Amino acid sequence: MRREARIGDGGELNCFGAVVNDDTLHELRLPVTRENRAQVAWSRMYIDDKKGQASKYVANLKDMYGTGVSTWCLLYNATGDSLRYSNSHSWLGGSIYNPGYPEEIGNGQWAAFLHVHGEVMVGSLGAVVYRGKNRHGQDQDFLLAWSTPWNPIYTNKAYCEFGPVNIYEERWDEMANRLDQSGYVSHFTVDGVEVHAETERGGSPMFTATIKLS
Repeated sequence: MRREARIGDGGELNCFGAVVNDDTLHELRLPVTRENRAQVAWSRMYIDDKKGQASKYVANLKDMYGTGVSTWCLLYNATGDSLRYSNSHSWLGGSIYNPGYPEEIGNGQWAAFLHVHGEVMVGSLGAVVYRGKNRHGQDQDFLLAWSTPWNPIYTNKAYCEFGPVNIYEERWDEMANRLDQSGYVSHFTVDGVEVHAETERGGSPMFTATIKLS
């Protein structure tokens, strides 16, 4: 499997918040189901300032990286199970900044990472694929993509979708076209899962995505 960028080493220093698991449901005296894990995770999206911590983390990455076009990426998992890194791609020479994509994002956690432009005067255009499950328990690959052009006359864009395992392995040109046809906000719902992605304006915008059971 092709991995164009660095991923976490298992410590997942760029994931924030307590994982919502079966122990959490026991503490809340709720039946142990994936749906309940997902619902509790969604209800706890902003507790303990975990999104704020993720935002500060990626801001610090930007400070270390320096000037230039970049995309500050945040991803929240409320699927009831972990999301695991599957693949990624950067267009126009861009790359993910150290420490890279988290290998695993726990249910109820925010992941944070920074995507930066290449050595030439181009923007930050990238995509990452995480593997999780739909409501029926079938494995799915979730694609999240962003575009932050170098030239401010072009608008920033966000795109999201998901499909069967490995569906995006050789489809990066197609995904680039779909990203180009998108706008600031993208939403995709099927098989009991909702994926939402949006990006801000500017040369170093915040790209925020959520994946949840519907």
